[in-house]
Amino acid sequence: MKWELKKLIKVKLLWLFLAVFLFLNMYQIRQMDRLISAPLDGHDTLLEQIQGLITNEKIAYVTESLQEVTDAIASGQAQPGEYDPERVTGYAYGDQYEFQYFYDELFYCYSYEAEIDQILQRAREAKQLYEESGNQTEAERCRLILETYEGRALPYYDEMDQIERYLSYDGSALFVLLFLILSLPGLIFRDSSEGMAGVIAVSEKGKAAYFYTKSMAALVWAAGVALLFHLQDFWLFGMPSRFDALRQPLYAIESSRLGMFSGSAGVFCLLRFIGCLLFYWCAGQGILLLAYWVRRPMGTALLMIAAIGLLAFLAYREQSVFNPIGALALFAQQQTFSAVMLAGRAYPAYWVNLLCCGGYALALLLLFGISAKKRPKRR
Repeated sequence: MKWELKKLIKVKLLWLFLAVFLFLNMYQIRQMDRLISAPLDGHDTLLEQIQGLITNEKIAYVTESLQEVTDAIASGQAQPGEYDPERVTGYAYGDQYEFQYFYDELFYCYSYEAEIDQILQRAREAKQLYEESGNQTEAERCRLILETYEGRALPYYDEMDQIERYLSYDGSALFVLLFLILSLPGLIFRDSSEGMAGVIAVSEKGKAAYFYTKSMAALVWAAGVALLFHLQDFWLFGMPSRFDALRQPLYAIESSRLGMFSGSAGVFCLLRFIGCLLFYWCAGQGILLLAYWVRRPMGTALLMIAAIGLLAFLAYREQSVFNPIGALALFAQQQTFSAVMLAGRAYPAYWVNLLCCGGYALALLLLFGISAKKRPKRR
């Protein structure tokens, strides 16, 4: 396998493309950052005071401070643009914005457990009703709701905005896919140009093993490229400074309040990477298979781009757990309750999507190995 990887590593043009794609990815993230307002002076100071275990004292501090600055603005005691060294941000309107922000954040955490309790109570009642009426499908869905949301609470607070932006960003996936389309066909075409394909063709057993080796090399290559781009995203979105927040449950992000993943945000980051890797592996097998049968670089690239475009279009029109491209948007996919019935049991849709993506990759791997036994004639 290392010889197959060396074929790619030695191509200097690929390194140029990789550098360009990394730069474009960085530029795209920086442009997104410009659309987001920079935190005001004093934001980090307030965050240090409020983060951690939520107590009545912290809630009272934020509530009373918000009420005080709101009254000062309403009475005319504080004017827009008037500097006040006693204010946390230096300005009354800045304090109002910051305290309102933290008030909303704490309110979400404080009220979350009560909201979940109401959902669980309704699910228990509905489950009993469906069981009595013999509707096992809906009863099973209620069981999954109870299993998913049971025991949820947010006793600790930490700011999750940066983590949400990181998990929502999928722009780097485009650059990874383009780079794989440019690089992986070389595993096939270089052998053809050097005559190696004819040598391998004389041994059926050697030929099959040879192409399975190419498949494994494609997986390692895709994993390395994906890891490089994900580490760049991780760094540019400021994740190294948010390790404490990564310990928070994923539903601490308000957009995932009813999400189906109950683990920590850090664990979900790892699961998201695995999902992307499964799709890249699937795409890599497809690229090798097309390169093997089409045997023209431009034709392979165009067909692969068309295939990925079709999957993206179908995902845009209608979400389906059987569409492998859903693995690239795992965060959005788990944000709402969605279950799939298999053999009379309900499973989270995002887990089924990951299994489907892995299944497609294995099927393409098997198909590639079978194709290796019958080399198409040159046209």
